[in-house]
Amino acid sequence: MTDTAQDGNGGGAAEASGAGTAPDQATGHSTGQPTDPAADHGPEESADDTPRAGRTTNLVCGAVVALTGVGTLAVALDLGLGSLSQPGAGTWPGIVSMILIVIGLLIAARAATFTDAEPITKDAVAVAVAVVALAVAVQLFPYVGFELPSVALLVFWMSVLGQEKLRLSVPISVIAVAVFYLTFVYGLAVPIPRLF
Repeated sequence: MTDTAQDGNGGGAAEASGAGTAPDQATGHSTGQPTDPAADHGPEESADDTPRAGRTTNLVCGAVVALTGVGTLAVALDLGLGSLSQPGAGTWPGIVSMILIVIGLLIAARAATFTDAEPITKDAVAVAVAVVALAVAVQLFPYVGFELPSVALLVFWMSVLGQEKLRLSVPISVIAVAVFYLTFVYGLAVPIPRLF
């Protein structure tokens, strides 16, 4: 009876010591080496499998940004740049246009080596539409002022392109244009084409 109990205890100890270890392929007994749970799942997938943009895509993006800046600069020149002491209606658009031109040229210059960019997809259509809408709104400034085109542009961006509800996009657009109006017309006295 005592020998049987000892054999049972010895077998239990062997099973306990063999838990979590890899069995020998020939004998079926434990080899004493711990198993690796991660090995059963195969190689881990890459954390970021998103395809990257190529050189052509980077060149196109750089050209579009630079040409947008050139177009904005042309509008700014028509509005009048003014001077630093007496900025004109085209001062701020002119500054923004120069920044766009520089950024576009930098993107084009690094087209072959820049890899931290995703390829152009169908979602880029919305960006192109937004840029065209901005250009149309700017062209309307000299005729109807900046207030109404700016409100319409923001509502279009948020509700049409961004699928935002009108009850939210309309108040936000009106408030944003009002803040812009008070800041630049009254605060900085910039002669922006305006309706009111």
